Amino acid sequence: MDLSLERETTSLIRHSVPIKNTSPSYPGRVGSPPPPSYSTRMLSLLLLSLPAALSIPLSEFDLQKRPHNYYVTANAVHVKHANRSITVDGTTIPYAEAFPPFKTAARGTVLILTEYPSLLFAGRPSLFQMITATGHRTILPYVAPPNLPAIIKQAEMHHTVLVSFPSSENSFFTGFEGVVLIDPAEDSNLPPPTMPTVLLYTHSRTADQGWGDDWSSTRVESISYRTLDLSDSDKTGREKFAQILANFLDRVHVR
Repeated sequence: MDLSLERETTSLIRHSVPIKNTSPSYPGRVGSPPPPSYSTRMLSLLLLSLPAALSIPLSEFDLQKRPHNYYVTANAVHVKHANRSITVDGTTIPYAEAFPPFKTAARGTVLILTEYPSLLFAGRPSLFQMITATGHRTILPYVAPPNLPAIIKQAEMHHTVLVSFPSSENSFFTGFEGVVLIDPAEDSNLPPPTMPTVLLYTHSRTADQGWGDDWSSTRVESISYRTLDLSDSDKTGREKFAQILANFLDRVHVR
């Protein structure tokens, strides 16, 4: 090796500036990236489990097995509704409307039909607030709308899930991304619904329909609470309704 080249190389090595490691250091993991947070790990596990959960027919998907998400309860108290009205077929329909708190983008719309609107607003948080806190625009007409497709169009509802109770219809609803019927009227002659549907029976009632291979998109649930329990000072009943609805909504509108 040429002596002049060797001396030049040696000089460069002696006077070179060490390269600094600019990566943040953590105890036991010098120079490595930070470990994922607990929430990040749980979100990753949830996302990995979604394909497996969605591969299970709805009829076999236990909506009471997954625990109630208490973030829904905590965020629900911040939900505020506004009273509005639209005219459908010459009839003025007053309704309550709310959006998810903290300017969270809505995953879809939940349309609630009930003969007892006051029960939905009972307690704090109310069931209306908890449904909204799942990440959905929520609409509750104060009177029965004469034309559902018209009110859906005029109110500009999108990706709509219907929640109806008590349901006295003699046929299943169509045109929704999902339907929850609470205490539905029994009719063994009805064909199975074609969309994801939950038949929720209260006060330990049992179902006379919803069984068999043709009902794979229908889930039958039974709880010991009644709709009147929504007005109790004890929020346990409201949270049980909210648990089933939130788990169903997460299946229909995947986060």
